[in-house]
Amino acid sequence: MSEPEPVEIKEEQEELCGEQDKEQPNVFEFCGNSFMQHTELANHMIPQADEKPFSCLTCGRGFNKQYNLTVHMRTHTGEKPYPCELCDKSFRRSNDLARHIRTHTGETPYSCQFCGKSFNDNSHLTIHLRTHTGEKPYSCEVCGKSLTDSREKPYSCDLCSILV
Repeated sequence: MSEPEPVEIKEEQEELCGEQDKEQPNVFEFCGNSFMQHTELANHMIPQADEKPFSCLTCGRGFNKQYNLTVHMRTHTGEKPYPCELCDKSFRRSNDLARHIRTHTGETPYSCQFCGKSFNDNSHLTIHLRTHTGEKPYSCEVCGKSLTDSREKPYSCDLCSILV
């Protein structure tokens, strides 16, 4: 079996990688971890969710991946490079287009395990499942009333009568 190829690393990260050796050929000197496969090292080097090394030059918002910054920049430029061929809508991300196309085809690939109702978007299924589980992960910022969906805002709170 041949040795794994060393991982290609961005120039600014090259100094963080150690020398290759036969037992642990892929060493990340920044933290000292070693990996037999270069793909393991590459995955290890992906920033963690709380690290945000990519910043928007327009608004300063930080992102953990370059791709997320690229998509975010489209909110400033208005770019929507993924047009629907069935109507006049366009989208910033390809997965948003794929979800939208299901509104044309009627495809509902996400089904409720409790009642069988199906949805064209996984997030809609997640919200629906709360009708069965009783989960209410959101709350009124003023009085604490529990909500099943963050999109219920703005709403007039029944407990404190404040429009939130």
